[in-house]
Amino acid sequence: MAEYLGFRGIMVAVGMLAVSACSANVDQRGYIFDNEKVASIQVGEVLRQDVARVMGSPTILPVSGGNVWYYVGGETERFAFFEPTILERKIVAFRFGEDGFVESIETYGLEDGVEVSFAEDVTPSRGRDLGIFEEIFGNIGRFTPAGVQP
Repeated sequence: MAEYLGFRGIMVAVGMLAVSACSANVDQRGYIFDNEKVASIQVGEVLRQDVARVMGSPTILPVSGGNVWYYVGGETERFAFFEPTILERKIVAFRFGEDGFVESIETYGLEDGVEVSFAEDVTPSRGRDLGIFEEIFGNIGRFTPAGVQP
C-alpha cells in the first residue's frame, strides 16, 4: 500500500508541475500609466517640458517636428509557445499648441485600433540566389595570396 501511495504522490506532483508550466504569462509592455499623473496635467496650463517632467520621455515623438507626444503601454498574455494575446492597450496623446502649452489630451484604447494587413509581395534583388552549399563552400579557393594586389 505504501508503494502505491508513493507512486500516486509522484504522479500528482508531476501532474501539478506540468499544469503550472503551461500557465499563462502576463507581461506589462511599454509605458506604465499612473492615472494621477495624467490627471495632473491640465489643458492650457501645462508646458511641454512640464509634461516631460511629470510623465517622463514619450514613447513616440513626431518625426517631422509635429506637436504630439504619444505614451503607449499595454498588457499581453502568452500561453506556452503560442502567439501573445493583447489584453489591454492604452495610448495617451498630448497635443501641444505653437506656444508650447498642452492643447488637448486624447486617450485611445484597444477598441480604437485598426487591423493592418501586410503585403506579401517580395522585392527582387539583383544577383543570384545561392544554395546552402554555395554559401558554405563558395569561397574555397578564392583568396589573394599575401603581398599580391587584387
